[in-house]
Amino acid sequence: MSKSSFSHALSPPELIELNEQISKLIDHSDTLDDAALLALVEQREAWLKVYVDGLEHEQKQAFIQAELETTNQIKDQVQKLLTDTFNELSKLIKGKKAIKKYT
Repeated sequence: MSKSSFSHALSPPELIELNEQISKLIDHSDTLDDAALLALVEQREAWLKVYVDGLEHEQKQAFIQAELETTNQIKDQVQKLLTDTFNELSKLIKGKKAIKKYT
């Protein structure tokens, strides 16, 4: 999978760091640590809530718009990993059934 980038022009340094950690986990999906990913996403969500509450209305609108796109990118990447994992498990189950059929 290609290197993911989940930051945007309005991302502050703390958010960039969280996004980079999430990106590293997703980009190394062959050994995805789902518990670590969940912890980072929850940490990111909590950080975002505090950060957005401190913004002025116009800044808040611009940041939320940019962040919505980024959040959708993260969601899409994680959904793809989920789909890929499901497909691999389906193949494994079919293979196991075929082996049982011939033994």
